[in-house]
Amino acid sequence: PTMCLLGTNYRSHNGTMNCAHSVIELVTTSWPNAINDLQPTKGVVDGAIFTHLDDDTHLKQFLVGEK
Repeated sequence: PTMCLLGTNYRSHNGTMNCAHSVIELVTTSWPNAINDLQPTKGVVDGAIFTHLDDDTHLKQFLVGEK
């Protein structure tokens, strides 16, 4: 079957899409062959700025549950 890559997400805003792509970048950097490295997907609106991961402590808590 032919693969069709979609570049626009109509359900999520760019803040969510940027966060998701950051996680994909972390995974592909740490485990290069674990998942397909895809181009970032864009939302149709900018949305709110994602600020919950403003430092390494919050990032570690979010990704692996470290305190």
